[in-house]
Amino acid sequence: MNYNLLDEPWLPALFGDGRTEWIRPWEIVGDNPPVGLNPQRADFRAALMEFLVGLLQTAFAPADMRTRDRMLGSPPSQKKLREAFAAHREFFNLFGERPRFMQDLTMNEMDKPVSNGIGALLIEQPGGITLRENKDFFIKRGQVEAMCPACAAAALFTLQAFAPAGGRGNRTSMRGGGPLSTLCAGDTLWQSLWLNVAPVKGRGSIEPTSDRGVLASRVYAWAAPTRTSDKNEQVHPQDMHPLHVFWGMPRRIVLREEEAQGPCHVCGREHGLAVREFLSRPNGYNYGPEWVHPLTPYTMEQGKPPLSIKGRSNIDAYSNWLGVVYGEPDAKRHMHAAQCVRNAGRRGSRIGVAGYDMDNAKARQWCEHVFPSFVLLGDEVTFVAEVRGMVAAADQVRRNLLGALKDALVHDAGKNQAKTDMSLFENANNMFWGRTEAAFYENAAQLAALPDRDASLSERDELRLVWGRVLLVESSKLFEENAERFGIPPERMERCVEAHKRMRNYNIKYLRGMEMYPPREA
Repeated sequence: MNYNLLDEPWLPALFGDGRTEWIRPWEIVGDNPPVGLNPQRADFRAALMEFLVGLLQTAFAPADMRTRDRMLGSPPSQKKLREAFAAHREFFNLFGERPRFMQDLTMNEMDKPVSNGIGALLIEQPGGITLRENKDFFIKRGQVEAMCPACAAAALFTLQAFAPAGGRGNRTSMRGGGPLSTLCAGDTLWQSLWLNVAPVKGRGSIEPTSDRGVLASRVYAWAAPTRTSDKNEQVHPQDMHPLHVFWGMPRRIVLREEEAQGPCHVCGREHGLAVREFLSRPNGYNYGPEWVHPLTPYTMEQGKPPLSIKGRSNIDAYSNWLGVVYGEPDAKRHMHAAQCVRNAGRRGSRIGVAGYDMDNAKARQWCEHVFPSFVLLGDEVTFVAEVRGMVAAADQVRRNLLGALKDALVHDAGKNQAKTDMSLFENANNMFWGRTEAAFYENAAQLAALPDRDASLSERDELRLVWGRVLLVESSKLFEENAERFGIPPERMERCVEAHKRMRNYNIKYLRGMEMYPPREA
């Protein structure tokens, strides 16, 4: 039985009235279009968004930015999308004769493939060494033993797109292990996808192709014999077509479908087919360091290859906002916002970020957040410099707060006491970012609205002072709250008061140097 991802209703779409329905890729538009995707797993949602962006980029890219912007509010008909996708239909069979979507073309019994339970496709599941040594304490084995075709396809694409280090020969994704995915968000699913599709010509363009031979050999990796990497051979951008960036396949996998014996262990739906295991071999596509994925931000340093930004547990902190949305220029090393974000322009859209916080092969957690993006009326260089100053000031005041708490509470308490109180400092750290977040974005929005005129200088000065007051007030409040929560004995009260006083003096001195506190009176 075949299962084609361009024909089957396998995408869980969320509609404005709150219902979820399973749709085909060309049903992302219509009279009552979906507003988003709603799979059972958050990592599936990010990966399926990237799948649809890649499909649109490959089969339905706009001619130029003007066309793209026009179609943002006037999407194509379902018929037009269906016709465009139909030319690629042969590459999206999940089962049946190979080529199969995202699966090795030539793997056979002579390769001595390893059989794996289908749960091993999920990035957070314990790996082979963990299972052999019975160390799966927190995430237990055997929780996912069968997937319906829709969830198996989503899990397969998620692994290929975000593949972490997985032991010898198990290659990471084109962007490294656990890359950060950044997508501009609109009001409907169509807008949230189309905003991230690059034009054929103009800013951030991506070369198209409709040549079947090129598609089969240099775009869709599974339609040609795998470029294995037994001797660490690398695949570079010049070896493939630019569209291959959306269809990377670092892992050699073949799904094994069978008749279903119950509901899917991920989504709970019944289907006639199920996937309970897959075959694998190491040494798939080994991507060189020069690849730059248009849906991921990168750090650039002269003389070095680009380095993709990875998921991390504090990704929601506003200290990450500037680099993700606008980029952070620096003399030697600087962060570039994802190409899709730069292509979107300063239209005031939202930027969704998502990715795994990885410790090599171990997934610590899935992280996601939505950042605001402001329309800039003035000069972007000036805006970025001002915001960088705000973040730097906040970070220094945060460090002063944590240092003062340590001086006041655990200075003489010894190592055991310090370990006991680590959670207190971590909480104070997180609370500081959280307490100052609303004021940060309010200040940033006002900065973005300032025109590029000398008359705005006094307004910028006032906004700096406002931000300085916020940092002073919140750091003092947090010191007092945490000291009270800790419980200060009478004999240590004087030390606590002195630590608070020093912190405030340090903060005032630093903020005054940043022009965020009034200068000394003559």
